[in-house]
Amino acid sequence: VSFPGTGAPATVRLHTPLGQTLYTQKVGANVPGISFDCSTFARGLYYVSLKTAHGAMVEKLVLR
Repeated sequence: VSFPGTGAPATVRLHTPLGQTLYTQKVGANVPGISFDCSTFARGLYYVSLKTAHGAMVEKLVLR
């Protein structure tokens, strides 16, 4: 999974539909992009959230 840089410090979380956090990464403002390996997670539905001081977003992720 990858995201473009945010231009601000950010926290990325991967969590289950029940809210269990499986992965958390904090990144600095000058990082050009954010990525992490999902190959160790079981197939299924997950949510990826990206939170900065400017706002937050959540995207659905389906691992097949």
